[in-house]
Amino acid sequence: MLRQKLIALLKECCWLLEKTVEGPRELRQMQEQVARKIAELEGGKQVQANFEVSEGKKVA
Repeated sequence: MLRQKLIALLKECCWLLEKTVEGPRELRQMQEQVARKIAELEGGKQVQANFEVSEGKKVA
């Protein structure tokens, strides 16, 4: 239960990073770290963070 709440908070963290981190390189690095931690907490399930960073914004 606590693990699921932590995972949910980490998923929201990406949104917060987009609002607070200015440099595109730093943003991508932090997003990748969060994605790796989420994958670790989900029991090794691979989570792909398909982020393209352009001018500090995530684009699909």
